[in-house]
Amino acid sequence: MNRYGLAILITSIIFSILALLLTGARIWARRITRRSLRLNDHIIIANSVLTFSLCVATEWAAVHAGIGEPRSKLTSTQAVSFRKFLWSAEIIVTFIIGTVKIGVLLFYQQVFATKPRFHTAANVLVGLCGAWTAVFVLLIVFKRFPVHNEWSLAASVPHHWNAGVMWTSMSASDILLDLAILTLPFPVLSSLKLGRRRKIQVGGIFCLGVFVAIGSAVRLVYFIRAEPIYGDPYYNFSDSVTNVVIWSIVEACVSIIAANLPLLAPLFKEGQGLRSLLHYGSKHSCDGVLNEQGRPDLQLKQFRTASTLDVRDRGFPQIECV
Repeated sequence: MNRYGLAILITSIIFSILALLLTGARIWARRITRRSLRLNDHIIIANSVLTFSLCVATEWAAVHAGIGEPRSKLTSTQAVSFRKFLWSAEIIVTFIIGTVKIGVLLFYQQVFATKPRFHTAANVLVGLCGAWTAVFVLLIVFKRFPVHNEWSLAASVPHHWNAGVMWTSMSASDILLDLAILTLPFPVLSSLKLGRRRKIQVGGIFCLGVFVAIGSAVRLVYFIRAEPIYGDPYYNFSDSVTNVVIWSIVEACVSIIAANLPLLAPLFKEGQGLRSLLHYGSKHSCDGVLNEQGRPDLQLKQFRTASTLDVRDRGFPQIECV
């Protein structure tokens, strides 16, 4: 194994373990607060397991399929294994990135449960993320047809469409979706009468998604360097392929890590969940929740405080309408 294969091996081990540990912490936080797992939790948990499986396969490929080795050094068996791995990894990473976005949006809807316009905007983004995932997974699956031509060693088997344009458009649209999801909560957050410290805390939690956008941008750069539309894609085979694989793993794992972090507050200080930061930051008054005209919603008569919360809701106080 050369230095490229070693880089892939180390990256996949570190990030897959981090993603899995934080997903376990998410489940434990739910257990502490006596809250049942919801759809967004199941989406993140399933993708965490899928990501860990992908990283295990990546480690195998780094050792046995010649990933990171110069193209000229690959045996025919390694070349076939390499192409099979790369094809399947592309599909899995695209699915993970798209569905984790949906999980994050569903979590946002739980946090801003009293904001109908926010729910509408989030539902639009859920639809866009679902369509993005379905379209690009299908494009990757059927880049060549029959599918087994994807790992054929015959040089005459062409793509059915321009793969370079596909990868560029996929990565660029991925970044745009990341930015849309990242900025979605801030108009609502700015309308809430929270103290400056609370706004910084909550805004910082939502800004965790910026690391996913950075990963997407870096991956786009390496996709461009490796794409056929820019000449021979094997001009620097080891370097280009290694960086694409590494940043695909990083983006998938970081998206799961960023999705888990906002749920971990109960592990450190009870009563400081994200909903607590939002609602208690308004000094326990209805002034913290505004109606569509930007004025205090007088129909929200009272809050359930920490002292009166049912044990199942500890750590995530909610507004109770009467």
